[in-house]
Amino acid sequence: MSNPTPPMGSTPEPFGSAGQSNPYGAPPSSPATAHPPPSPEGLYGTAPTYGTAPTYGTAPTYGSAPYGSAPYGQQAPGPYGTGPRTNPLAVISLVLSVLGLTFFPVIASIGGVITGHLARRAIRQNGEGGSGLAVAGLIVGYIGLALLLVGIAFFAMVLATIPTY
Repeated sequence: MSNPTPPMGSTPEPFGSAGQSNPYGAPPSSPATAHPPPSPEGLYGTAPTYGTAPTYGTAPTYGSAPYGSAPYGQQAPGPYGTGPRTNPLAVISLVLSVLGLTFFPVIASIGGVITGHLARRAIRQNGEGGSGLAVAGLIVGYIGLALLLVGIAFFAMVLATIPTY
């Protein structure tokens, strides 16, 4: 068995000498394709020349407002403006009506219908927003009440069909 590490002070022999062969095959005798040396202008030719850089005005001084912003203490106007204030009764109507369909069937549905009508009247008088919420509260509230009436009618029919002995 041969020792792969040469002793200290000696240089290893390259492949191909002393009976060793190159595991990657013989090196090519000449390169397959030689690359030409790069031209003095580079690969893409000479760089284009541009004019001088434009001059701009002076920078704003410290504390001045940049273009388009409001001075201190004032709110900058939005691009679309704000709409009318939403009537809180309209929101309450929708919340109560949804609660009437889920957790409190009778009381919340009636409360949703009542507050929906009050919200619609206040919206017409004051010009507030939230008309869609009030209408949605009314529709969902009336659906809850209709389902309650259908449930009562079904329960009455079941009781009427039970034979008494």
